[in-house]
Amino acid sequence: MGKQKKIWSKPAIIMQQAGGVNKFNGYRDEFCQSHIDGIPVLPLLDQYHSPLFILSEKKI
Repeated sequence: MGKQKKIWSKPAIIMQQAGGVNKFNGYRDEFCQSHIDGIPVLPLLDQYHSPLFILSEKKI
């Protein structure tokens, strides 16, 4: 079987509500941490920039 083409749909401009959860504002504060394993995150962001991926040795 070959790959089927996706059905084309006309593009639309939709107004997004401020503060709502949508594809541009799906970020939640509960995922933000100021410290990981007792280490402050801000100095790491200053040194390595964002996005910053950190693995916890305690949780590995």
